[in-house]
Amino acid sequence: MPKVVVLGYGGWVSDPLFGQAGLALVTDSGRTILLDAGEGTWHWLGRCGLPRLPDAVILSHGHGDHVLGVPTLVMWASYLGRRLRIWGHPSAIKAVEGLLRATHVGESFEEVVEAHPIRAGEWVVVVEGVKVLAVEAVHPVPAYSFVLVAGGRRIAYSGDTRPNPSFIKEAKGADLLIHEVGVPAGQEALAERFGHTSEAEICEVLERVSPRLFMPYHYFLSESRIVCEASHEIVRPEHCLSIDLT
Repeated sequence: MPKVVVLGYGGWVSDPLFGQAGLALVTDSGRTILLDAGEGTWHWLGRCGLPRLPDAVILSHGHGDHVLGVPTLVMWASYLGRRLRIWGHPSAIKAVEGLLRATHVGESFEEVVEAHPIRAGEWVVVVEGVKVLAVEAVHPVPAYSFVLVAGGRRIAYSGDTRPNPSFIKEAKGADLLIHEVGVPAGQEALAERFGHTSEAEICEVLERVSPRLFMPYHYFLSESRIVCEASHEIVRPEHCLSIDLT
């Protein structure tokens, strides 16, 4: 059965020990698919015992805490004489191209990066045995949430978003829901302003999705404190945590 490995679970303004956004989906056949690649992703891939060149990278949007790890992955791919396959929101791919030029690895984009923009609402196969559906997220910049199917298991990854009925509909009954909890309870106005989900709001999301497992993600300044009455199991993220979807 597939597993999800936590590489980083913080945001731009959180405890640096949390790391920035990065998850790895590992298939039965050993394929590794990254969900976002914040700063430090290359380091944590190796630290967690995974290949430092993934088979595919899926980017939800272009904010730095989700893409700043890409230049290092591109440099590593170039060093190995291989290509880095990037899927995701078209604006995220464009942001990465600009980021690579700004960090003076831009000449490697066409040579090293194999870019695949995804359109919302269409299932695409990113590697053999793994298909992905992109859902428009509710965030200040163009962004996606994703539902992935691998080995008969469904993983729903919110990326950065407000509570979103469209994503909730597609995520319903997921084996694993990974949903951002970016803002403390009592600061819903801040969540609304910056396009995030608060600790208080996540309870309604969980009730409507009813996942088998739930992992909070994209912590704000400190670890999230979630108090919900629900039947699902809450998995607390930590570096190199492996969630087996048996």
